[in-house]
Amino acid sequence: MAISSLLLLATLLRQLPPAGKLAVMTADTRHCAEDLLRVDDPADRARVVIGGIEGGKLWQNEMKRPPPATDVADIRQM
Repeated sequence: MAISSLLLLATLLRQLPPAGKLAVMTADTRHCAEDLLRVDDPADRARVVIGGIEGGKLWQNEMKRPPPATDVADIRQM
């Protein structure tokens, strides 16, 4: 698992305006635990929004070999 971009989370939060939010997109939110975020301040943690593609059509297609093409409309429905 690549976590290098998560190491920038605290730095990126400091660069945003106080009301700004930061989105973290992951393949499966069940595997994105709080300890990976390393954000201790509850106010900062509330500014981090986590989303995943688990359960969607793209996820289902990516689990097949070879993966079939996923229609853009199917991805947008998530």
